[in-house]
Order: sequence, then C-alpha cells, then structure tokens
Amino acid sequence: MNEIANQKIDQVADLQQQMKNLRDSKNNVTRSLNRLIEAVKLHRGTQWIKSLDPILKDCLKEG
Repeated sequence: MNEIANQKIDQVADLQQQMKNLRDSKNNVTRSLNRLIEAVKLHRGTQWIKSLDPILKDCLKEG
C-alpha cells in the first residue's frame, strides 16, 4: 500500500512541476509578445498596432 501511495505522491509532484513549467513558458511568451508589440510600435507607429492589438490580446487570454 505504501508503494502505491508513494507512486501517487511522485505523480502529483511531477504534475506540479509540469504546471510550473507551463506557467513559466506562458510568462516567457507573454514577455516576448510585449517586447514585440513595443518594437512594432516604435517601428511602424500606432495605427498598425491598433489593428493588431485585439488579436494579440486574444492570444494572451487563451495563452
């Protein structure tokens, strides 16, 4: 019985680590998108980014 309990504990720990990794990845993508948005604003001006902004916001929500 202890062996099964230990396996379950290990599985939970693995899942928690995977969730942390996913959160970290999402945060990295969000930071990259924000840097991209800033670069585009500087390069192309605000009119172009206004048309793209809702699309990027949807991506971040789904992220």
